[in-house]
Amino acid sequence: MDLHAYGKEMAVQMYSFVQDSEKIRPRLLSPFYNPIMPDVVSFSRADALRRSFKRRFLRSPANRFFSRDSIQKILERAVEIKVEADAGYDISVALYPYGFRFLGQGVLSDGAGRTFSLLHADEGPVQLLYQGGTCRTIQDWRSKVAKIPDDTDNIRSFFNSLRAATQERIALAGTVGFGLWDALWMSFDFPTAVRMLSMDPEAARMIFRYWCSFHAAAAGAMLDAGLKMIVLREHPAGFPESWGMSRILDPFLREYCQELARIVIQRGGMLFLDCDADEMIETDYPAHWGFNGIGPLRFRDLDDLIAAKKSMNDTLILAGLTTLPIFGQIFLEKSLASRLILAQMNDGWLARNGAEESSGFRFTEPGKHRGFVSWIR
Repeated sequence: MDLHAYGKEMAVQMYSFVQDSEKIRPRLLSPFYNPIMPDVVSFSRADALRRSFKRRFLRSPANRFFSRDSIQKILERAVEIKVEADAGYDISVALYPYGFRFLGQGVLSDGAGRTFSLLHADEGPVQLLYQGGTCRTIQDWRSKVAKIPDDTDNIRSFFNSLRAATQERIALAGTVGFGLWDALWMSFDFPTAVRMLSMDPEAARMIFRYWCSFHAAAAGAMLDAGLKMIVLREHPAGFPESWGMSRILDPFLREYCQELARIVIQRGGMLFLDCDADEMIETDYPAHWGFNGIGPLRFRDLDDLIAAKKSMNDTLILAGLTTLPIFGQIFLEKSLASRLILAQMNDGWLARNGAEESSGFRFTEPGKHRGFVSWIR
């Protein structure tokens, strides 16, 4: 088979399908990170952080040059730039950078106790690569994490500012970039966290309760700011194949996730699970835990997408990232396309070349596809 001809034929079919039935067009979402690199969080134009790697800084603790407030302002501005660049998408996912501070030598920690190294690239976005956790014991967690100040008012103010800046040109989704299980295993390490579930379950529940309360307040602040879509992140590495972590975590997480979903849904919002783990795609746990949808995911083929649809009921909206020629297959499956949000990284290429050449979508001017996202505003 001539793959080039096949791809071209699928693209023609796909474009014709969209043109003939624009109501089926999936919404297009710009995620806050690249699903292909789940360990990396990118911030555009955060060059002041990159300058911390300059030789003159390496001999001194980085926190001599950057306070927590200054890091917060740098990263918040980077998120604002990302949202501004997302004009033309239906939905932009905005990350609230919670509690970042320098530990020294280009290593940062966040409010959940995770550590990140700052990558050295001279150009492009500033990338933070997950390295591990700062906690070794519950006492560590109490001293390093549980004492982080409440940021609810700042979260509300941040998303109010983003909403005002977008002037309704795009729908905003909000996240703080980590979930309940993330906040346990990524702040310690995976083996320690798994042992804690069986050997010290009350400590695990204490941590889950703490972060459930945090996420409830954060989601409330985002809803106060007018957002309708809240994203709860769970790193796929927390669900290794054959471990059955969803089953192990179900007695711990179900009540907390359902509580978060209840809070969000009662106020007219939607709670999405962001987790590209096979057992999350293929099992009923996202639905049982109360989520309205799952994504953005990196679906590997159409079978992956169909498995997700079967594992979740038809009221749930799927979100996925994929490439041609699978795009054409998805569009030809009307029952999938009508329930789909496609996540596609905004690397500037779409804006320069237009959607017809890249994905088959016909981008309109900002604000012209409001009807597609009225349900999420």
